[in-house]
Amino acid sequence: MNTILIAAGIILVCMAIAYFAYRHRHYIQFSKENLKANIGKVFDEAGEKAMPRQDFLMKLKDVCGCTQKQAVMLLGEARKAGLIAVEGKDVRLPE
Repeated sequence: MNTILIAAGIILVCMAIAYFAYRHRHYIQFSKENLKANIGKVFDEAGEKAMPRQDFLMKLKDVCGCTQKQAVMLLGEARKAGLIAVEGKDVRLPE
């Protein structure tokens, strides 16, 4: 009986560790101020006011240190906040 309880406890602990590791990897915190600063860095490095979407995402990944999926999420959040404008396959700063 004790071995079953110990085995069940070990399994539950392993599942909890796996769950929290998953949550930590897939949860990105951002603030509008940090996002605005990072977008400014991306466009400053490019030296342009508009750039292709894929180039923007690659540079945003490098600046933020995040994954492609998180960069796409940040692109959407920046668009909703009015920090950037997306026109077709191009991303530009709003005027």
